[in-house]
Amino acid sequence: MRHAALCLALILIAGPALAAADKMQRSLEALEPATEMMEVCDIAVSAKISAETSYSQVDRVVADALKEPVADGDIFTATGGAFRDHGHWYGLRFICTLAPDHLSTQSLRYAVGNEIPESRWEEFGLWR
Repeated sequence: MRHAALCLALILIAGPALAAADKMQRSLEALEPATEMMEVCDIAVSAKISAETSYSQVDRVVADALKEPVADGDIFTATGGAFRDHGHWYGLRFICTLAPDHLSTQSLRYAVGNEIPESRWEEFGLWR
């Protein structure tokens, strides 16, 4: 009986999270392939930066802020990206290797750059 109750509790708790993940996956699959790759990598690098650095509230990544990224096979390279943390934008470079279905990452390396002055945000399509 305890086992059944625990299973039911897990289903009730995990159900909405699984539904949200499924909805996100369907949304990603509907995108053009290069855009899908960019979104998957943007999400992954945002989480990785928040987990591994003092930039704890990364709420946006723009892979193509300063320079157009390159998608080649399963590898997505952004050499002119940016991310926003606590209302400030910073330069970002990353190389993201995706799984064959392009819905998850297999490896991700990144480098954080300097803060981008607010006076240049408009030039790069960045916002508050």
